[in-house]
Amino acid sequence: MVTKVFGSMTDSAMSVTQHGGHRLARPWRQALTGMSVLCIMALAPPPGYAGHPKVEPYAHASEAEKINLGLLQLEQEMQQQLSFTQAAASRAYGTQGDGVKLDILMHYVDADVEAQLVQAGAEIRHVSMVHRRVSVVVDYPSVIYALAQLPAVEMISPEYGAVVHTGSVDGRASEAMMADIARLATSLDGSGQTVGILSDSFARSSSVRDSATTPTAGQPGTLMNSRPQQSGDLPPTVTLRHDGVFGSDEGAAMAELVHDVAPGAAIAFHTAFTGQAGFADGIADLCTTAGATVVVDDVIYFAEPMYQDGIIAQAAAACVAAGVPYFSSAGNGANRGFRQLFVDIADVDDTVTTPSGNDLHDWGNGDGFLDVTLPPGASIRVILQWNQPFASVSSGQGAEVDLDLYITPTPDAAGLTSPLIKGNEPQGTTGSPRGDALEIAFYRNATPQPETVYLAIEHFDGNQEMIPQDDTTPLEFRLVFFESNADTQIQGITNGLSAFGGPTMYGHAVAPGVVSVGAVPWFDTPVFNPSFEATGVTDPESFSSRGGDISILFDARGAFAPRTSFEPDIAAVDGNNTTFFGRTLSLSGAFGEPDAFPNFFGTSAAAPNAAAVAALMRQLNGRLTPAEITAVFVNTAIDITGFRAAPGRDDVTGAGLIDANAAIGSVLQGPNGVINTPAGHVTIDQGGTVTFTGTGISNDGHVPLTFFWDFDGGAPNSTLADPGRVTFVPAGVFTVRFIVTDSQGTSDPTPATLTVTVIAPAQTRSGSGGGGGGCMLNPDAAGDFTLVAALGCILAYWGRKRMRSNWRTRRSSV
Repeated sequence: MVTKVFGSMTDSAMSVTQHGGHRLARPWRQALTGMSVLCIMALAPPPGYAGHPKVEPYAHASEAEKINLGLLQLEQEMQQQLSFTQAAASRAYGTQGDGVKLDILMHYVDADVEAQLVQAGAEIRHVSMVHRRVSVVVDYPSVIYALAQLPAVEMISPEYGAVVHTGSVDGRASEAMMADIARLATSLDGSGQTVGILSDSFARSSSVRDSATTPTAGQPGTLMNSRPQQSGDLPPTVTLRHDGVFGSDEGAAMAELVHDVAPGAAIAFHTAFTGQAGFADGIADLCTTAGATVVVDDVIYFAEPMYQDGIIAQAAAACVAAGVPYFSSAGNGANRGFRQLFVDIADVDDTVTTPSGNDLHDWGNGDGFLDVTLPPGASIRVILQWNQPFASVSSGQGAEVDLDLYITPTPDAAGLTSPLIKGNEPQGTTGSPRGDALEIAFYRNATPQPETVYLAIEHFDGNQEMIPQDDTTPLEFRLVFFESNADTQIQGITNGLSAFGGPTMYGHAVAPGVVSVGAVPWFDTPVFNPSFEATGVTDPESFSSRGGDISILFDARGAFAPRTSFEPDIAAVDGNNTTFFGRTLSLSGAFGEPDAFPNFFGTSAAAPNAAAVAALMRQLNGRLTPAEITAVFVNTAIDITGFRAAPGRDDVTGAGLIDANAAIGSVLQGPNGVINTPAGHVTIDQGGTVTFTGTGISNDGHVPLTFFWDFDGGAPNSTLADPGRVTFVPAGVFTVRFIVTDSQGTSDPTPATLTVTVIAPAQTRSGSGGGGGGCMLNPDAAGDFTLVAALGCILAYWGRKRMRSNWRTRRSSV
């Protein structure tokens, strides 16, 4: 697996210039020292922070309330003999040449405003009228201050960067997913379809282009005579809507995989690396102007919201709503993350800039510090978000809870007083929403030996228990780690099965209708050798991101509108050959590996393989909707049960590995249905309820459809597609079937099924009662520690806190 981070340490990060603009001269340049390099960043606050204790030290700066605190601190770091770009790079802000990339949220954008930005000293990379965002490059801090004085400017933030999920040539995906059988049986090749691809770049490197290649590198147009085209590994023409100036040409590698599975499909490309707004606009361009019939990407921006649909997620969902299937890589984060309820160490509201340690999150047994050990030279990027909206997405409706992130040298109060770094961007409080519920910490161990640092999450302001928008929803947070070295040790995540680990999926991959795709190595599939990897059955890739039930709590306006989706949706193969991209795969001669071609690993490779099968399906039946294609994939998938997976839908491979032959055969055989919720087999107490929803498909266009839910005697049957909450009265194990019938009277020959286990209540035992129970959440506990036990402890602890809170309230009213 290869993971490439852009927008972090070099000027080869995501950039493409769309507009002209002058650049201010740099006065000097110095080399980085050998010290440990660290950074903290978060989106800039909106106006109205005058007097805020976190902002007040910088109040002398003109319009400081518009500027990200990290950007304000760059001048201080420049006093340590660092240049502007060196200071920015030490914080992992995006740089380009001699400048620093900024993401500016505007009150409004027009031609006059663009001219004002250029006059202030900015070089414009991308302008999004739809999202009121402008991506620019600036050469000196004074330009940031000049930009902040413009009335049209609302927020100025650094460009945080993004990551692509990488971990004559035949890539073997066709065989592994049985697309080759389907093509032979049906003569399908994707003709008449256009697969739109978004990644870093397509045709900028010498691996893709030579002297005969047109157009010029970085320019839009029709790509011809590139190296992969000359070898027959890409179509003779490829539409470049907007290519990247910098990048690895991963888009071309994805296109080669698509071409292997659907050789008749056309290819269109748009870079995703001109900022979040540029990515969102690129999605819209491919789905509309470029005429893509299937779209796929392999990118995640670090600052995409976890609890709200950001602008990229909104664009992807709009593409699906317009009838275009959208596929996105699930990510390569494995289970390197946390999702927990925030539990205070003590009942203290510690609203001070130097925390005492009493208002920290309790990782277990009263410990407010999480150990992270970095190998020499290793770096880690920590993304902290909590269940609050983003003001940058829903202006005026930002976070009403303020959490801070600390990385300390010691796990104690002294470490908090003198932290290695702290992330304390100002957010709002109850009734006063401000900023984004986001902190991003970057730390690098520049020493020659392993270094252990400590991570703490501090509650600064707002409710500590329930979120202000809904008094029944507890405050929770998520952490996701992006590491440069796989040997980095995170307390509590000892291996891929650690109960504390995950989920790590977030952003547009979990947007409504988007198909998130996990990864399975091609050589470990049933077609090749399912005993090849960790177990005797097919295993997912060890790095494929963990999902599960992902909660989105706020809509695009910032209103509380909770929904839950189970991720990922499906899995596809990776590790396929390309002409230039990837690494050498050695299987000791098995299946001819190693061979002369590099192998493309990661969910970045799995996603285009899935999209290519969708192109075959759309060629077969152009009336298929995105939801119907997803339903067919889910209903016909090969269940993956190996390491980190489980029977039925699981949180690493979703419904399982795409079986292209079965999927296309299903489209040819009449109606079928899929159970959308619940995601798999369920166990409930007697008298409990389960919410059921389903999707029916008529592959021949024989509509309307009729539906029948057979609850096997556990509940009354239903003829609704979505019967909703169903109560199971008797105890037992019930096989639920969802049967779809078309207008010709033909029923689904293989109805979707699952089991509901209903447990009768235990007999009450008489005897002496016990005392108050206690619990400890210990990330280093023995292997019998389970996620259920962890959640039970958290809920019990929260309940005791609520009772204490209610008791104090009653006492104060007496």
